[in-house]
Amino acid sequence: MSIGEMREQIAIEKYVEGEPDGYGGFLPGTWVTHLAWARIQNLKGSETVIAARLTGVQPVVLSVYWTPDIAAMTTAWRVRNTDSGRVYDVKSVATDERRQFIEILAEYQT
Repeated sequence: MSIGEMREQIAIEKYVEGEPDGYGGFLPGTWVTHLAWARIQNLKGSETVIAARLTGVQPVVLSVYWTPDIAAMTTAWRVRNTDSGRVYDVKSVATDERRQFIEILAEYQT
């Protein structure tokens, strides 16, 4: 894969909970963002029933260069396309054997 194939800028976001509010709850948290260039490959979409309605689900593979910050990514994080604003739910994260690329399997609802 070459840098020319990584045409989309994405924001990889981790939610950080707020401080305890003293009443048993928490103050609102924030999203910590890491920007990266990615190659986005659409896979075969499908339909699923969500809240008693048929909803289209589009899986994608996002390929990014390996960095320590992104390598710590889990399925609790999310990915947002900075151009379109589309938010992807992360399903799995895999690093190649040479630690050069990270492939993120994610999906969004259409």
